[in-house]
Amino acid sequence: MTDFFKIKQEKGKGHAVKTCCNPMDLEYRFKRKGGETEPCREGADPGAVFWRGKYWCVSSKAAGVHWSEDLVNWHCVYDNILPHDGYGPDLYVRNGKLYFLIGFVRTTVFEAVDPERGMWKRVGGEFQLYDPKFFSDDDGRLYCFTGCTAFDPIIGAELDPETCLPVTPWLDLVAVDLKRRGWERPGENNGGTSGPLIPLLIATGERKEGDPQPELAPWNEGTFITKHNGKYYLQNSAAGTEFNVYSDGISVSGSPLGPYTRQKDNPFSYKPGGFITGAGHSCSFEDKYGNLFHLCTQRIAKRYKFERRISMFPAAYTEDGTLICYQRFGDYPHYVPDAKLESPVCDLFTGWMLQSLHAKVSATSFEPGFEPEFAVDEDIRTNWAALPDDPAPTLTVDLGKEVRIRAVQINFAERHCTQYAFDGPRGANQYLLEVSSDGKDWQTAADRRANTEDKTHRYHELALHARFVRLSVTHAAAGGVASVSGLRVFGDDGSGAPGVPENVAAARDADDRTKVKVSWIMPENAHGINIRWGLSPDRMHHTWQLPDGTTQFTLPALDAELDYFIAVEAFGRGGVSPMSAPIGI
Repeated sequence: MTDFFKIKQEKGKGHAVKTCCNPMDLEYRFKRKGGETEPCREGADPGAVFWRGKYWCVSSKAAGVHWSEDLVNWHCVYDNILPHDGYGPDLYVRNGKLYFLIGFVRTTVFEAVDPERGMWKRVGGEFQLYDPKFFSDDDGRLYCFTGCTAFDPIIGAELDPETCLPVTPWLDLVAVDLKRRGWERPGENNGGTSGPLIPLLIATGERKEGDPQPELAPWNEGTFITKHNGKYYLQNSAAGTEFNVYSDGISVSGSPLGPYTRQKDNPFSYKPGGFITGAGHSCSFEDKYGNLFHLCTQRIAKRYKFERRISMFPAAYTEDGTLICYQRFGDYPHYVPDAKLESPVCDLFTGWMLQSLHAKVSATSFEPGFEPEFAVDEDIRTNWAALPDDPAPTLTVDLGKEVRIRAVQINFAERHCTQYAFDGPRGANQYLLEVSSDGKDWQTAADRRANTEDKTHRYHELALHARFVRLSVTHAAAGGVASVSGLRVFGDDGSGAPGVPENVAAARDADDRTKVKVSWIMPENAHGINIRWGLSPDRMHHTWQLPDGTTQFTLPALDAELDYFIAVEAFGRGGVSPMSAPIGI
């Protein structure tokens, strides 16, 4: 149970607080036809603010602006004014007004006139920047931070508040260092490429004029900046958006334009394991109560490298001024606060455990290569797909015994869709979700057979006991077939938490101190392990989630010049074990 829920119970408010589950259930637009193998959706590079009583969120390729009153239920306002075909959009508030900008296209800043009706107006001069972030400081001065290259630093300049054009030279602010910082290295698991090794000039962070680019590059990009207690926190993304290790780092300065020093505790945002991975090109904002949240880009990258989604995580400034983000069980249900958190660092995980992993599953039909088992393998990059001629496609999960179900998340995938870009009505996924204790008598858990919202990550909070969960798809969006990448059931099976993993060992790589080999013995009743690490035993918020059957792993994400503590915890259908004793490395 989290500190937050304990607080809610002590105040006598019961279970009134809402929950949500990543990835966020937004309207993700189909990509324009390009290098993908078939139509797929894209949503990435979020920008978000709280303005005039609502949360506003923009993302690349969204075709509109999302708004919410509670961070749970989001609505999309489509418009034909904003240049949504760019990348790296941003929102910022200045003098009480809301502004929009975007990168990769020649454009200008837009001021919100009536954003709930899709009305905006152009202001300022024209520019073309890459992953731009505008920052309005407390003294009224306006700054821009930008960058999206394989080698070059993030740069920044002060702008004229009226024209939004630079009035100072562009300054180099933050560079990547692949020799020192393992989490910045490109490739799956920060491992580079399976082809030729990355040239030495990249491995050492050096660049020579005229040298060819390597097969993979770190892509220093995705800027964002926040201010806290007089200090400026500049974040940048590295490792590549198509990889599970896409991440954000933090650098700190006493001035908007630096010089910046790398925060000692990094990476700030890093989620390499679980149902959906990656956690880069992000934004951080305060909710209406003053709690900090972090929205970031996560990858699917199955049909195309820019097939992506957006997720939300709690973040906080610690007492010593370190900016951290909680992503442990980051794609399990979390509480959404309805008050100021009493602790500045709070894990909002509900404790509801995954019940559906590798459960027995059946379907009325399936396409070869898209078997029903892919709906319960805890991997958003695989999916079940019904045959096109199936008149009533249904997916049924048998949890093995009756369990307490607290939530179900339905992650729809795209298969045989006929639409590429958002060019008109595309319908919506419509479905009936039912549960049963015996597989004969069925109870409706959610009826969305009249649904008109084109959302693909539907989340239903429940309070019931059942053994079977059945999803009947009555209509698939965009002319496709019924397809699900994850029918995820959360709750408690009453078995209790696994024991603490035994024989835990951790050894730093002598030749490359960004890596540490960790091993353990998996306890009974566990279906996964979290490797946890940090700079001290009381701050081990970094997490790498690994599946059952894994008994050793080389963690590649450390700073070569720092010492760490490593521990592991096991989790299963009945809970999470205590953490093993931290090992200094």
